[in-house]
Amino acid sequence: MGHSASLDVSYHPGNLYPSTIIRALLSQGWRANDHGGISHTRAGVDNWESSPLERLDEVLEALDEEWDTGEPVAITLVMEGADTGGIFMFLHENTLSVIANYNRRTLERAGNFTDMSWYIERILPALISLHQEVESVMAREHA
Repeated sequence: MGHSASLDVSYHPGNLYPSTIIRALLSQGWRANDHGGISHTRAGVDNWESSPLERLDEVLEALDEEWDTGEPVAITLVMEGADTGGIFMFLHENTLSVIANYNRRTLERAGNFTDMSWYIERILPALISLHQEVESVMAREHA
């Protein structure tokens, strides 16, 4: 098993569709461009699809529709100019789970451990811009 790193961000009052949060993240410099397409999942987290970049609005609408059925949904986002990102999974407990698996940032003097602050600094402003109060941030790392 390889190295894995993730963040779970819990917020309230919640009641936001994934598309609302994704659009806020996009306004903060994140991009849905995963090697020239939009990588996303519906109908279960093991069912990944790739869609053309020009279909972003349709993808976001489809994610919201799946969300309404009670299923978690996910999309790969990459920070513009940094070529770093991950899988952004939206869970129904007002939790955004981010798997840092796209050119994961590591700490300069701590071996292969993830620079979690890099991700936190680039994710929380989007939630705050939507008037969400961040309740907790839980980081997990398995070397």
